[in-house]
Amino acid sequence: MKEQLIGPKNQVFFSPSPHTNRTLPFKPKAHRIMAMEKTEIKKNSWVAWSEDEVKLLKKLFPRGRAREIAEKTGRSLATVRQKAYNMGINTRERRLWSANELKLLKKLYPTENTQSIADKLGRPLQSTKQMAYLIGLKKVGTARAWSRQEDTRLKKLYPHNSVRDIA
Repeated sequence: MKEQLIGPKNQVFFSPSPHTNRTLPFKPKAHRIMAMEKTEIKKNSWVAWSEDEVKLLKKLFPRGRAREIAEKTGRSLATVRQKAYNMGINTRERRLWSANELKLLKKLYPTENTQSIADKLGRPLQSTKQMAYLIGLKKVGTARAWSRQEDTRLKKLYPHNSVRDIA
């Protein structure tokens, strides 16, 4: 154990460590004192989850409402997330696409609004767009019009060809 030395202005120093010849000032930091006080106060702070709290967790956590659960139960957000993890509750439900859903998507995607398709399928818009992209679906009539610069460039490159020849 290191020996304490009192320096000028009543500063507390420790004797040099065996590895160095320096003496280091010791001033307890405020956060360390606070942490020591908290640990003294917070003995055996673990409280079991009640059935009502577990029901609330099962109901709200999959919808991404962990903060609300923390407020209602008086528990920390980290505690709520850890409990959900331990119980195997996910925030997002991921379900595979059925053959009927894919068939409907293939039928409607080229001509119908993507948001209305997502609503009919009961899936998020981004999920619907992603699946359409993955299976190679495209909207009909969404080809971009040629700009004037592109038209001019094509006419310069192919002055004697018709549009049909170029295409």
